Amino acid sequence: MVTEASGGDLPLVRRRVGEDLVVASTPAQADRLASVGTLGEDPGFSRALPDLDDAHLAVWVDLAGLASAIFGGWSSEAAADETDANLAPIEGLGMTMTSGAEGSATSRLRLVTS
Repeated sequence: MVTEASGGDLPLVRRRVGEDLVVASTPAQADRLASVGTLGEDPGFSRALPDLDDAHLAVWVDLAGLASAIFGGWSSEAAADETDANLAPIEGLGMTMTSGAEGSATSRLRLVTS
């Protein structure tokens, strides 16, 4: 169930799935993100988020996928090839945060390459 959508240049759809929160740009994307998948089986994902089970917050970014989604219409084939070559070794970016006693927190940011 979509709990809120906000307009502007970047519309957001937020949805609770069990104990998780899914944030997406469209209801269809939220459905896809909330569905059962195999991302957890991806070695790059597992290496970027090795402490996922203990984390209170986790973020995973597929940088090549993000660049493609944002800049999908490259102005030239050469620009697309150069960017793809620069992003090719990057498997992703992972961030976890855990909170401890007395308001302390530990954050980890990992850039995973092949």
